[in-house]
Amino acid sequence: MITYVDDILFIGPNKSFIASKKAMFMELWECRDLGDCKEFLRMRIERRDGKIYLDQTIYLQKVLQRFGMTNACSAATPLPAGYKPLENTEPADSNLRSKFQSVIGSLLYIHNAGHTP
Repeated sequence: MITYVDDILFIGPNKSFIASKKAMFMELWECRDLGDCKEFLRMRIERRDGKIYLDQTIYLQKVLQRFGMTNACSAATPLPAGYKPLENTEPADSNLRSKFQSVIGSLLYIHNAGHTP
């Protein structure tokens, strides 16, 4: 059983065991069974050929749209090898800093969603 706030996902290799545990849970708590899970915590869940595939493509597309980066070009590395940044002597732009922090936070969410602490 995976729980995040009010979203609960029952998974496992033994369907009858999982169904019995889910039934026990539903007797104790008011909830609805929404059937096979197609999305959980912004991860799309797809079943093919006996395997389960997870992706966050839709969420990543929304992040790119939100920050006006849908036409951004990809790069193997964003900076050339040996790059030495110059010290910024100008006052920090608080709007730019906030936007940068939001972009990084969104990317960290994507990265960490598949990892457990």
